[in-house]
Amino acid sequence: MGDVTFTKGSGGLNKVGPGEDHISLLAFYYATLPSGFSSTYRVKEITDIAAAEALGIVNTKADEVKATGGKAVITTPGAAGTTASIIMDGVTLGAYTLTSGDANADVATGLRAAINALTGTHGYTSAGSSADVTLVPPIGKGDSINAGTHLSFASTGTGAATVTQFSGGVDAFYDVMHYHISEAFRINPAIKLYVGIFAVPGSWTFTELQTAQNVANGKIRNAGIFLKSVAFSTAHLSAIQTVLNTLDTLHKPISDVVYSADIAAVTDLTTLSDLTLLTASKVSAVIAQDGGADGAALYTEKGYSIGCVGATIGAISLASVNINIGWRARFNMAALELETPAFANGTLVNTLTDTALAGIDAKNYIYMLKCTDYAGTFFNDSWTAIVRTNDYGNIEANRTMDKAIRGVRAYLLPEVNGPVSIDATTGKLAIDYVKYLESIGGKALDQMERNKELSGWKVVIDPDQNVLSTSVINVSIANVPVGVSRSFAVKISFATSI
Repeated sequence: MGDVTFTKGSGGLNKVGPGEDHISLLAFYYATLPSGFSSTYRVKEITDIAAAEALGIVNTKADEVKATGGKAVITTPGAAGTTASIIMDGVTLGAYTLTSGDANADVATGLRAAINALTGTHGYTSAGSSADVTLVPPIGKGDSINAGTHLSFASTGTGAATVTQFSGGVDAFYDVMHYHISEAFRINPAIKLYVGIFAVPGSWTFTELQTAQNVANGKIRNAGIFLKSVAFSTAHLSAIQTVLNTLDTLHKPISDVVYSADIAAVTDLTTLSDLTLLTASKVSAVIAQDGGADGAALYTEKGYSIGCVGATIGAISLASVNINIGWRARFNMAALELETPAFANGTLVNTLTDTALAGIDAKNYIYMLKCTDYAGTFFNDSWTAIVRTNDYGNIEANRTMDKAIRGVRAYLLPEVNGPVSIDATTGKLAIDYVKYLESIGGKALDQMERNKELSGWKVVIDPDQNVLSTSVINVSIANVPVGVSRSFAVKISFATSI
């Protein structure tokens, strides 16, 4: 039957969430800038994945440079009835069985035809003339087939060929950026996201965080850093913390940075460094990765860790500042993506023992897991790279305190260089002025308590201060945070009666 059908689009209104807790950054390092970026404009604000695509961050391998030069030149045809084969990384691209009288050129012609007949299976095409079998790789191989021994020739008889390996391939990376950006919006469609694409530095100081924060006028609250093919290093976490300390002193705090680097070469995850020995209280190492969908496919294609920095930033930006992103009831990360949790070295989470998983958790890494009796994929916790007894050993503690600091500062800043009422009999602060300052100092905290981001608070100003001599007013603030139920200890038994 004839009909008129509709498909509802989403994201066209570019809606963002209220407040500023969701303002986030995803930072990448790459030499080739997308069309919408330049060396002087490396940080852009986007409100949906379509905006990222309009800036040139696409998942079509547009930035890939295909490897060239891969070929086999037949030097000895072999006897009739034997088979010659062209092989790439263990996969036979095409085979030709010789007939009587075949010369080198005949074998090459047969191989070219066989390869092209199977292009739909393996993606390679073949060209050339005479005894030359030249290969053209499919999109997506990038630098993964450069040099080495990827290409080979085989004969069941005495056939022989001179093989030249591919070279010059450059891996596509826009698709990885696209993946993480789309994952951030999948988890939180209302996120306000800055994307920074920076030059690969000679040494990793991560001062680009300050660059991005300046572009955003100090409004970035959460950040994710993705390092392409760069080995995981605890020194990176410490370097990031140094930049965050600087931003704190400049009153432009970023409350948390999610760090994602390459652990593809780590075969035993229990050997990962212990992050509780560091003092990077605002940095989290996330080593989770999709194990069965797009993230897994990218990992197989690229050979380096893909991770889940975009999804993690999406979750953090979605959560109220006091909320742990490991809250099972609120943060099921699985759709099709992340339905199968893995680590960023390709190891599926369900292949590790409970003891191994507990050991990785004890070192303060963030990963994803399944729970018996409750469907979904969840973060194990929200640890930062510092000893757990530290007050700022988790993401939500940093976010809560920074929000309190920003709020109190916003209310007290207008009073800077203002007149101070003095009790003429004591020369100290007048009580009514003390009460006034305490009231405005607590306005932001009162709102946080109303939002259930704090359990309670108190602002105290001792009137016995000689402000006439120091021009400094000392303020003491105590915040009672919202707790986190990391576990329940339940005693259960049978009884003859209740």
